[in-house]
Amino acid sequence: MNATPTLLLMAGLPGAGKSTLAGSLGRALGWPVLDKDTVKTTLLQLGAEESLAGQASYEVLFDLARDLVVTQRLSIILDWPTFYPRVIEVCGAIAADADGALRVVFCAADRETRDRRTRDRVSRISQFGHAGRPTTTRPDSDGDGRELFPFLPAETLTVITEGPVGALVEALLSKLKISVNRAG
Repeated sequence: MNATPTLLLMAGLPGAGKSTLAGSLGRALGWPVLDKDTVKTTLLQLGAEESLAGQASYEVLFDLARDLVVTQRLSIILDWPTFYPRVIEVCGAIAADADGALRVVFCAADRETRDRRTRDRVSRISQFGHAGRPTTTRPDSDGDGRELFPFLPAETLTVITEGPVGALVEALLSKLKISVNRAG
């Protein structure tokens, strides 16, 4: 068990590499990764309307994060876009209630890379670009998207998600000052 649990929050536009990086970090650290798309996809497949599925997926993951971080005192990774300031507020409160730490990682990639990744991935119905997804406006940027996230904390780490994921994980672990043997 970790004496100081960490809630590591991923942020960034669709196709920026959040899920790939979150999964690799989770494996390296032995931390669970909670993926918003897993919950939202399940709700949509059960027939929930888009607006309900979106809101419910956040609330379910907030409750799971609170249980894991505050009650069980585990460090976790939340893999979701973090489009809304409320995500930072709630996650900050969860970390504070655990006397833990909130760390935010912004995943950045240029538009061409994001478009290629979203086109080439096996997508879920909850993700932008999926054929079964209702048409909704996706937040987008001609750059890497940082301008769409002005509410992220000043200490947010930005990772350009180009290059081998293993090297990105090593660099990120060093910047976050998290050692692999500190897992849990």
